[in-house]
Amino acid sequence: MEQDAIKIQIKDWLCRKTARAGCREILGLPVAIGSDIGSVREENQDKAVILRAQVSSSKFFLVGVLCDGMGGMSEGADCASLAVASFISSCIRNRNLQVKERLLQGVELANKDVFQKYNGEGGATLSAFILDSDGHFEAVNVGDSRLYTSCDGALKQISVDDTIAGQLNHQSSPSQLSNKLLQYIGIGDDIEPHLLNLSMPNEVEKVLLTSDGVHYLESNTLSSIITQNITPLELSKRLIYVAKWCGGHDNSTVIALSDLASFYNSAEKIKTGTVQLWDAFGDVQLIGIEKNQPTEPKKVPSDDEPLSSGTEEVEKSGSDKEKKPVHKRHKRKKTGKDELDNNTKKPQLRIDFDD
Repeated sequence: MEQDAIKIQIKDWLCRKTARAGCREILGLPVAIGSDIGSVREENQDKAVILRAQVSSSKFFLVGVLCDGMGGMSEGADCASLAVASFISSCIRNRNLQVKERLLQGVELANKDVFQKYNGEGGATLSAFILDSDGHFEAVNVGDSRLYTSCDGALKQISVDDTIAGQLNHQSSPSQLSNKLLQYIGIGDDIEPHLLNLSMPNEVEKVLLTSDGVHYLESNTLSSIITQNITPLELSKRLIYVAKWCGGHDNSTVIALSDLASFYNSAEKIKTGTVQLWDAFGDVQLIGIEKNQPTEPKKVPSDDEPLSSGTEEVEKSGSDKEKKPVHKRHKRKKTGKDELDNNTKKPQLRIDFDD
């Protein structure tokens, strides 16, 4: 499958019109994702996605990525959508690389794509993790969206904000602090992503990715909510609701994971090459094809037979169902049967998984 096609499809999906708020759990996984426009902003420039990819019959990986479009710069929502789509596209393409390399390659592509489109006049933050079936668990951060972990009832911010205040660890008087970003996705060649070493999955109770709308909460309040014994869905809802009750000064977005050991105990059988994506408002499924799977002998199409592209479809579930053909039927000669059957499923996209 052409990588640009994946990127374009995901970006278009993220740019669709959505509700002002949404929060959902990912069925079969200990993960939830939520986002709210807040009480002040006119647009939600946060974009966040959970991805699960089945690389082979026994290998799979989970990606969580959150990008916050930068207020005051050009097209913040578009920058965030492009950054997420580029990052995810890279993770799929580079699925055979080591986790750290996948994270760095994803950041590099996202930064390159946003910079090429906006020439440094638009940008987004990016916080992301990859958790795979081999027990690797790594993260990366650029900007002032954050990653938190919770273990033994203690909350820890494992990312460092790319601001003067963040880099100084808030050890200066307020008049000397600045929240201006020192780097962001779309800045160009000077980007220096921060790789983060996470504990083994069985040593972490919770992992959270948050946008700065949540960061308005006082640290003790934030810690009190996150360390409670509640589900990822309830945790996401509470953080977003409390942030809004406290003024809703900015868009608030949360990706929350807990009970990571159960991630490995899923008995669900998923076809190799299947890539599932969720955001706070809907989901998408890409059906892949193994290169080495048996194929039917080639045959010459009859006059009434559409040419097959050998590809599979993208299926948008929930409120986003959409199936569109990308190949028109080749008419060898005009007959009374030249009309396409609109009820027939049409192929659209292909991902080749040959692992």
